[in-house]
Amino acid sequence: MSQTKIKILATALTLFNRHGLPSVSQHKISDELGISPGNLTYHFRQKDDIVEALYFDMVTEMNELFEDAKTEPAGINDFIEITDRMFRLMMKYRFIFIDIIYLLRNNAAIASDCQKVFAIRKEQFLDTIEQLVKKEVLREEKLPREYDYFFRRLELLTDFYLPASELTGEYSENMSSADFRKQVIYSIYPYLTPKGLKELPEEFRALK
Repeated sequence: MSQTKIKILATALTLFNRHGLPSVSQHKISDELGISPGNLTYHFRQKDDIVEALYFDMVTEMNELFEDAKTEPAGINDFIEITDRMFRLMMKYRFIFIDIIYLLRNNAAIASDCQKVFAIRKEQFLDTIEQLVKKEVLREEKLPREYDYFFRRLELLTDFYLPASELTGEYSENMSSADFRKQVIYSIYPYLTPKGLKELPEEFRALK
């Protein structure tokens, strides 16, 4: 990829994150870069091309995150590490999460790929859960498809954490992962075995 394209994507990402996807035009991106609109459209014909490039960059980084997780021994601390890295990705590409409904309604390519990504993430998540159950860190299911529904709740938490933070006035560009991590740990807590509880960070071991 050319240096000009890299600069365009970096600038667009900053503007999308700061102002929101619907509020940023190609003209605004070219103005910010100090280049002509024609120069911008030479590299990216339309705004959707920029958005898709950023989306697929995020998916690539997310794939790398979960590939790294496969090579690590499954444990609660590994699960928490994935959570922290996921939050950093969410913040890096936060416009995708904050404007997710607008994006899915207006970009068919991304909407279609999101469904594929969802299926892959579910399979990866359930594989991780299976490892944790085998290691007796998590308990066996007590209800049919209990961990399928647990994945669904975590997916909703991930996808809508940033929009919900905007609604409650808690959102900022410098948010830390502390609250997100706590919500994930609180979600997984009921599934932990005594062995799993011992793996929790100290501040969470006394939860009732």
